[in-house]
Amino acid sequence: MADIQSPNRMGSGARVVKNAVGSFLAGAGWAIVLGSFVVQAHWVSLAPQTPDVPHGFVYRQNEHGSFTYFTAYQNAAHILMLFGGVALAILAVSALPKRHIVLTTTFISWNMRFEPDDPEGVRYRFMAVGVLAGTAAACGIDPSGLEWCFEQLRNLLRL
Repeated sequence: MADIQSPNRMGSGARVVKNAVGSFLAGAGWAIVLGSFVVQAHWVSLAPQTPDVPHGFVYRQNEHGSFTYFTAYQNAAHILMLFGGVALAILAVSALPKRHIVLTTTFISWNMRFEPDDPEGVRYRFMAVGVLAGTAAACGIDPSGLEWCFEQLRNLLRL
C-alpha cells in the first residue's frame, strides 16, 4: 500500500478561475440531467401510444411498462441531455482545485481523499449560476415544457 500526498502549487488567481469554471459547469451539468427527466416526462405525456410514421413518432420509449413513441429529435435530445450532463458534471468536479490530496493504492484498488481548495468562497455562487444556466438550457430544448412544468408544480403545491 502506498500513500501519495500532493502539495498545492497553484496561484490564487488560477484557483479562483478553476473554482468558478468548474463549479459553473458542475451546476449546469446536474441541472441539465434533472431537466432531461422533466422534459422526458412532458414528452411522454404528449407522445402517441402507437407509432405515427407520417409525423415521425417512431422511436419507442418504455415508461414503466407503458410504451410511447418519440421523434428522432426527442430521442436524441433526451439521451444527449442525460449522458452529456452527467459527463459534464463529473469532468467539472474532477477539474476543481483540491488540497490535502491523499491517494491510497493497493494491488487491485485505489482511493482518493481531498478537501476543496476554495478559500475565496466562489464555488457555491458559481454553482448556483450554473444551475440557472443549465435549467435555461433544458427549458430551451422544449419551451412548451416550461408551462407544463409550472402547472405540475402548482398541482403539487395544492396537495
